[in-house]
Amino acid sequence: MNHAIIDPVGGAWSDQQLTPPPTRRPIPGTPKPLELGVGAAIVAKIARRFNRWEWPRRLARVGSVALMALILSGCSVVQSLYNNSPQLVYWWLDDYLDFRQDQRDWVKAQLQDILAWHRTQQLPLYLSSINQLTDLARGDIAPEVGCAFVQTLADTHKAWLEQWSAPLAVFLASLSRAQVQYLHKAFERKNKDWAKEWLQVSDKERLDQQTDKGIEQAQDLYGTLSATQKDALRHLAQDSGYDAKKSLALRHARQDETLRTIEILRGMSKTPDKGFSLTVASEDPRLGEQSANRNAGAASTSFAPAAGPSQTSQAVVREWLEKLLDPVDPSLRAYNTLRWNMNCQASSRFHALTTPQQRERARVRLTRYAKDAQALMGTAP
Repeated sequence: MNHAIIDPVGGAWSDQQLTPPPTRRPIPGTPKPLELGVGAAIVAKIARRFNRWEWPRRLARVGSVALMALILSGCSVVQSLYNNSPQLVYWWLDDYLDFRQDQRDWVKAQLQDILAWHRTQQLPLYLSSINQLTDLARGDIAPEVGCAFVQTLADTHKAWLEQWSAPLAVFLASLSRAQVQYLHKAFERKNKDWAKEWLQVSDKERLDQQTDKGIEQAQDLYGTLSATQKDALRHLAQDSGYDAKKSLALRHARQDETLRTIEILRGMSKTPDKGFSLTVASEDPRLGEQSANRNAGAASTSFAPAAGPSQTSQAVVREWLEKLLDPVDPSLRAYNTLRWNMNCQASSRFHALTTPQQRERARVRLTRYAKDAQALMGTAP
């Protein structure tokens, strides 16, 4: 089964991500570089997004200090972003959910736990994948080999589902009515921005954007591209099967499933399953008109899970995440599969056009990523 690994609140990177790292805008239709699925590629995306779009004010205030500390410590950008990923993810989630004051510390603690798990359980897998990819990069890579490699990485999603199901079951059940409304409005706002960028443009403008993204990603790995290679990327983007209307429909389907799941879990928390109870802040009707996070005084109790979530509630979360990865609607599932196959095949086809010098540069870059992974496995944030 092919999966499009997505942003659990409805976003996507070329309709396929290997992890749910934060992004403000999707990059639809572009052929992925061969580092697809390598953790460092995801970190690089995060870095580019923070450079291109507005930074949270709090990040801007400390940015110069953090940069100086990074330079003085000799730590790579990859390592720094990885170690600080809980805070980056927290800010991204807060943009969608506007955490209440009583939720903040609990969410941060859960994100730190996830990072600790990822450091010990997932980074070794990434390191192995990077080493394999470094060897493959010496020669041509057949499309079926490239797609099988990416699928192997995508199959690790099962471990993610197990790791996330319990904390998500607890947290989503705790969301107030105001936060659900806030999330719905965030979806609408971001969908409007997405449509303006990718749907409400001419075919040529859309293809230009796809091509620019493909060139940016390829040059991250291979270095400067020739005019012929850039033209090839344009053709690959044109043949990628990307459909803006279907991509928007896929976003809507994932968002609708997210909102539906939240309502199920909220209902279960009011009539708890055996073994699951949750103490949450009381819901003040006034919060519907104000920011839930800014009305911390409305909370009459603290966010304190009295027990772990039930198997039933965790099953609801796993089913939700599976539907995000593999759409229920047959037409959207077919589109998802098409996009997956076209993107991984495009990576192999473009690699065949690279020079020995470009492949060596790719190997050097991948080797650097491997060293980062090794360092991260041996360090604490």
